[in-house]
Amino acid sequence: MTEFMTGATAWLAQHPHWIFLVVCGVAFLASFFVIGVLMPGAVMLFALAGLAGALQLPLLPLLVFAAAGA
Repeated sequence: MTEFMTGATAWLAQHPHWIFLVVCGVAFLASFFVIGVLMPGAVMLFALAGLAGALQLPLLPLLVFAAAGA
């Protein structure tokens, strides 16, 4: 699992425009009860927000995509 997260983070750092859709997807999946219990959505969203901040992506579109996913 660690190798997957490392690879996914590296890929998202190289393709920052995909972070918005990944945030939307994670928020969407975390909103379901069964999936939300199995998947740590808050931790994943926090990590994605940190990566978006490090890449200096705008905050408003990130919040809009997160709200649209939830």
